[in-house]
Amino acid sequence: MKKSSVTYSKVFMYICVVLMLVLLATQFLPFWECSNCEDGVASISDYVWFPEHHKDITNGIMKDLYGKKFAVADVVLTPVVIVATFVLSLFFCIKNTHKPVYAIIPAIGGAFGVVGYLTSPGLQAGSNWVLHMAVAAVLLVCALVVLSEPVIKLAKKKAAEKQ
Repeated sequence: MKKSSVTYSKVFMYICVVLMLVLLATQFLPFWECSNCEDGVASISDYVWFPEHHKDITNGIMKDLYGKKFAVADVVLTPVVIVATFVLSLFFCIKNTHKPVYAIIPAIGGAFGVVGYLTSPGLQAGSNWVLHMAVAAVLLVCALVVLSEPVIKLAKKKAAEKQ
């Protein structure tokens, strides 16, 4: 019978799953203030899926930040990629916690989130963009820890062979 062992990569893979769920949940929290919205605020998911309902965000905040060259894709690309990579990685990470290679997907999503939030004035205009970016950064670090396990094992094996 195979012994069950909990390695640090499994623990960090589960942390990645929790962080992905947190980041997905934050997509539905109030993010931008807008005068024509129901509650006076709009979440990222509202704007991503229904930009036509948030013309005041597009014509106000975004036009001020980007000028006349603004396109909705300037803001929605990062959240859409984050959601897509995280949904995909949730499936693979939960099912395959014992395979560190699957941490590549949350690492890509985390890196894209960090870069996206740091480089998009439209996302930085949101009230809690730093929280989103920080969760993406922690996710990236956790995924890199998981990805480092095979490298560490290989280094230990080579060191043991030399002795």
